[in-house]
Amino acid sequence: MTFDILIVQYRSESTEPRCLETLSKFTKNRFKLMLYDNNSGTRTLTSIWDDFIRQSQSEFIVLANPDVFFGPDWDDKCLQAMRRDPMVAACTPAATGEVVSKQQRAPLQPPEIITDNWLIQSALRQATTEKGKFIVDPRINAYVYVIRKSAYIELGGFDAVTFPFYWQETELNFRFSRAGYKVGCVRDAYVHHVGRVSTRNAEKEGLNTSRIYAAGVAALKRRYPDWARIGEKTRVLVTIPHLVRGDASRLKMLGSIIREYRSFPYDTDIFVVSDRKIGVHGATMFPVTDMNTPMKLPYLTRKLLSDKIDQYDLFIYAEDDIRITKQAVAAFLHGNSILGRREVCGLFRYEVDKTAKRYYTDAHGGWKWDPQSIKRVGNFLFAKFANLHQGCFLLTNEQMRIVLRNNFTTDPHREGAYGFLECAATDPYLQCGLTKYMCVSHFSDFLIQHLSGNYTNREGWWGGAHSTEANMFEAESRGLLRGFNSRTFRKDSGVSLADQLGTYY
Repeated sequence: MTFDILIVQYRSESTEPRCLETLSKFTKNRFKLMLYDNNSGTRTLTSIWDDFIRQSQSEFIVLANPDVFFGPDWDDKCLQAMRRDPMVAACTPAATGEVVSKQQRAPLQPPEIITDNWLIQSALRQATTEKGKFIVDPRINAYVYVIRKSAYIELGGFDAVTFPFYWQETELNFRFSRAGYKVGCVRDAYVHHVGRVSTRNAEKEGLNTSRIYAAGVAALKRRYPDWARIGEKTRVLVTIPHLVRGDASRLKMLGSIIREYRSFPYDTDIFVVSDRKIGVHGATMFPVTDMNTPMKLPYLTRKLLSDKIDQYDLFIYAEDDIRITKQAVAAFLHGNSILGRREVCGLFRYEVDKTAKRYYTDAHGGWKWDPQSIKRVGNFLFAKFANLHQGCFLLTNEQMRIVLRNNFTTDPHREGAYGFLECAATDPYLQCGLTKYMCVSHFSDFLIQHLSGNYTNREGWWGGAHSTEANMFEAESRGLLRGFNSRTFRKDSGVSLADQLGTYY
């Protein structure tokens, strides 16, 4: 079996000869090796890795550090593990030396000089005592990183812009695991990792690696608020517009919604922007007395979102009759994490009539699924639905920063089929640079209730029903799934996204 190996040379002259010697001596399968000289420092490590993977003709690709000494048959053990289980998207061998993840550590004390005999004996021990053992752990670091190219391309690869030198494999491993793939350590394969050779030499020349490292951590926190803030609660900001001089029943709904938000397992702050001061337990009120038109009220929440951009990890805007459960938020965070950084995992509204029959509020007036937009990401299928309105939006800190750079703090407006109120909840996808996808394969996890029930059994201005009975719409959604090539779609495990949340982290 032939596979491709990339070693990027950067301030690593002291270890490269031994690295290449052991690679040649102890690799069992045929391979193509590329040495990329980046000593000039003109390119980022992640961009070099990404280009190499995309240009490779092999399904299996190895990214190896120039300070790794290889043990016998290291490659065969890793490739066997990936061939046995097509859901293994990336793996590493066990190692002595500097290893971040405890699952990667070989329980051996290496000598000061790593001889061939030491490598042979260590590899034999690992192969004997941990034969066939694979430990799933997406926190593995990439001193020798074996990647399945098809899975890499499917998930969009590394983010070379946000993570130019550090944390790129952590971010990718996180997406792999969330998409249903496995990432981990092949325990019966062995290498020795000297560690930090390039980094130490770069620091001697004045490179501030600590700053780059910290920037990567901050980016992970912004992108994955439910995971990256290890040991801390996710910080959530909820903004709700509430018109007091409107329907009095909405005050009761508002109180119920606030109680729901207060039950979240997050550090949640709730702000209600209203046309007058009222007493609502559990939320901070922002009365606006000089408002000329009620339609302006939803847009006034945007200043809060903008002013508090550095204080929160997740931002929620919702109308005062939208019930968003903690299960729906967990599903959003899970689904959103495996889409692209400018792609948002949407929610879908439903209503319940007096007989407890469910209707989908936003499926009306000819709004349909776009079958050309359907795409698979691991165990999940996503597609675009024509109606972008859902009475709310959820955005991570990173996504909120994107919309703030793209005409988000705008005056009240209409756009196409969307009126003032609809644009207030839909602008992130209409004019602010984000694209909304629905998770079709796990559709029920993303449902939110429209408490007012305004649209069930009513006609719209076009003369047709303003909602669709649930069984009818779900049958249409199943047809969309059947229309997708079933041979390329792995059935989901039956475990809800809320239950899967935090499985690996």
